[in-house]
Amino acid sequence: DQPEINEYLKYQRTIRELKDENSHLRDEMVNLRKSLKSQSSEKNQYRREDDIIQIEQMYSAQISKCRQEYDEQIHKLQLRIKELEDWNENHQEDELRKTMEVQKEVDEVDKDLLSQELEQANNKLNWYSEKLKEYINLQTNIDSLILQNKQLENDLQLEQQNNKLNLERINQNEEKILQLQQDIVQLHSNKNHQEQQTDNNNDDVDDDLNRLLSEERQRCDALAADNDSMFHLLEETRSQNLQIENNLREKFQDDIQNKDKQIEQLTSQINSLQDQFQKQINLQKNEQETFDEQINNLREEIQTKQKQIDME
Repeated sequence: DQPEINEYLKYQRTIRELKDENSHLRDEMVNLRKSLKSQSSEKNQYRREDDIIQIEQMYSAQISKCRQEYDEQIHKLQLRIKELEDWNENHQEDELRKTMEVQKEVDEVDKDLLSQELEQANNKLNWYSEKLKEYINLQTNIDSLILQNKQLENDLQLEQQNNKLNLERINQNEEKILQLQQDIVQLHSNKNHQEQQTDNNNDDVDDDLNRLLSEERQRCDALAADNDSMFHLLEETRSQNLQIENNLREKFQDDIQNKDKQIEQLTSQINSLQDQFQKQINLQKNEQETFDEQINNLREEIQTKQKQIDME
């Protein structure tokens, strides 16, 4: 402890001071003796003892004072040493007592129980560590799933918009086909009306004209049948498109991995149907132009024959 260390340092410092003082006194005594010896050496050898006694008597006060101071310092040192020894003994006893108490507490501890508690604490620590890792992994997976879900929702919205646009295109194509059907029906009606007028006014039209009209009628009927088939195909495509969209909504979670493939197939199917519709519309336009040209030729031929009949 810090107080004990300070006390020990103070003790060491006092010892050094006492040693220095003792050395100083010893040097003073040596010097004094040297001085006495030097003074006595000058005198007669026979009077040396008397001189020494005289000198001692002369400096008796100083010598007594030095001896007294020396004895006092020695006594103080002895008391201080005794005090420090007692303190050190008590301190050692206290330290030994504390050490024995700690050792007793350590000896009284159940080693097996302590080992079991440490093992249980270690197991709990490992368990919490594993749970923390699982939680971190789970949180990471949840964040990833949230991002995937947002992306899938965006993809589904985009797909619904595309399906809506495709349905609008199909409706537009249906309207065009219906308009073409109406035009064909009107054209067929006009042709029948013209045939009826031709039959009423021209009983002598030759077989070639009748055959031409019959072929044109068959072609118009075939074109109308093709339009009905195309309309039915559009209805089926529209129904399939709606069914695919409903299936995508119902099986969104289960079929998420096949979503891109289904979208690609649907897009390909729609593109293919659009190509077929466009080709069929172009074909109908070409046939309509050909039919109009044939009708015009037929009218011209009828008018020519009518003129011939009138001339005859």
